[in-house]
Amino acid sequence: MPAPLDVPAHVIAAFASSHVHVDWQVSDFLGQKTNPIKDSLEELMLSIDDESVRAHMSRPEFRFLHDGADEALRAREARKEIISRAIDQRVNQERMQLLRATCPRDRVPPYNHPALLDLPISDDNLVDLNALHSSERLLQRNGFVFELAPTLPAVNSSYWLMQNLRIQDEGILKSIRLDPLAIQSRDSYRAIEYKMWVYGVPLDWGQIASLKQDLLGRWMPDDLIGTGVAFTDVVWSPRAKEVHFICEEVPSRDRIYERGSRYSHAIYLPQEGHFIHVDGAIRYYSNDEEESRLNKHVRNVGKAGQRVKIFRAEGSIATDVWGGLVASFFVWNRDVMNYVTGEGELPTI
Repeated sequence: MPAPLDVPAHVIAAFASSHVHVDWQVSDFLGQKTNPIKDSLEELMLSIDDESVRAHMSRPEFRFLHDGADEALRAREARKEIISRAIDQRVNQERMQLLRATCPRDRVPPYNHPALLDLPISDDNLVDLNALHSSERLLQRNGFVFELAPTLPAVNSSYWLMQNLRIQDEGILKSIRLDPLAIQSRDSYRAIEYKMWVYGVPLDWGQIASLKQDLLGRWMPDDLIGTGVAFTDVVWSPRAKEVHFICEEVPSRDRIYERGSRYSHAIYLPQEGHFIHVDGAIRYYSNDEEESRLNKHVRNVGKAGQRVKIFRAEGSIATDVWGGLVASFFVWNRDVMNYVTGEGELPTI
């Protein structure tokens, strides 16, 4: 197995500060005339051994995308992809470490940035969305732009959640966790728009309102390309005059060191016909905790793992607003998205 690439710290910092996908940034830097980042990327590409390049070029997806190109161009594209994956992995590891870090006496990143020192933060490191939400639809403060922390290694995994959180609903208090790495000056920031609509519509709320005992469900991933997900658990739990909703997407054993488990909790009032609370978090499991988690339903997990809150909304939350938040929080999980949009069923257990 080839040794991992030794990516310089200044390269990691340059890529980590941006909300743009690493692949696009690599192409952008390499297309410039000259700068220190480009020079470092060229050196990294030259350091990759020929055997690793040939192995990458033999992958079916690479052959599909680059079939017909000459050998030299294919080899350069392979080197670009290899360094992109190495940079992306390093950035995600650093982000995950910072999100899990606890600083009892200091403000955790990015709240220790000079532009945010006057911003109040909660005990679970959330900030009021209204303190950053501007007329330009950017999360900016004091001349700098920030991002909602991604829920998956994909840097745009929270993009659609942010669009749903931006919906102005009077009486709903919304708090978010900022990405500890993505910080850019307003002058250098480039906005990106992704074309995909994520929404939510009402389910059978009569059934949910009449629950006398927990309604449990579990989806097993069925796509052939691999999702990195072992399964997704759901429970609707009646408690006095409330019904609590819990959903957790549990990563497979081989992905535990790359990502956490996406977890959402909400409280529904059947007599009122709306939610009063919804939140989303990433739950990180140790190797031993992951083994135990794989043998339980979310109803029986308790407080296992380290939970990092990503967003929270409180107030009178309509069912379709709840559905939009849940669908966008679990973006790319087709089972959850289909369920809350009324296009799929809950496989009860």
